[in-house]
Amino acid sequence: MQYLHDVWVNWFEDEKDGSAVYHYHEWNKSDSFEVLEQVPVLSVSETLYSYIENELAPLPNDLIEMVEQETFIRKGYRRVRIDYVAILSDGRDIIAFHTDGGLIPRKKSRLIPRHEQEVYKLIPTLECVDFPLPVKYDRNEFRINRNTLGLTRRERRLRQTLMRAMEQLKETDNVSEMIYWFSEWDSRHARTLSRQVPIEVIWQQLYDEVEVGWTKKHEQFCHEIVKMDASLEAEWQRLQEEQKNKLH
Repeated sequence: MQYLHDVWVNWFEDEKDGSAVYHYHEWNKSDSFEVLEQVPVLSVSETLYSYIENELAPLPNDLIEMVEQETFIRKGYRRVRIDYVAILSDGRDIIAFHTDGGLIPRKKSRLIPRHEQEVYKLIPTLECVDFPLPVKYDRNEFRINRNTLGLTRRERRLRQTLMRAMEQLKETDNVSEMIYWFSEWDSRHARTLSRQVPIEVIWQQLYDEVEVGWTKKHEQFCHEIVKMDASLEAEWQRLQEEQKNKLH
């Protein structure tokens, strides 16, 4: 088995969508980094890689046994083994996982560019491994959310905040408020709305429009609508601060 040493990781927890396990250029200074003193590197099939990157499901038992206690971290002067941590590559993409002692890859991370290059150099020397998956999985059925495709980490987070605000708006059951927010988004369209239209229809029309893509118009609308909820407004402010604390 081949290993990398002194590897920087930035764990994203409980992410089912691999696109939300952000690459190095999206890391923030406030993220929680960890250094793996030693970690195994495996070349795996495209299907196994996709399963681990895009699912929160049990790992194959053979993979668990292969990487068990093969990773070390440093705690003070002590070198400590940790269970079920590894770096995987299908020859194109790279991801690290950590199960926190269980069977599901709860934590996932990308690598810094230097370590990515080291993995790519190792891949031709490794035998590609593949194991039967514990659950049914067809990587061709994995669907990318095209509304988030190409968005930055900050834009994705703002979009999530906006979608939460939209769900809260749905619960208000107030036609006047619904039409007000529609006018904030698209005043021309809002003028065509009738108060006789069911509130759920108005909400769905607004939701369908704001759901698509991300533009400055989306960001401005998000900035306004989060003001109706203190926790959402606090999330907005926190994301503005994070933008100032990017590593790059």
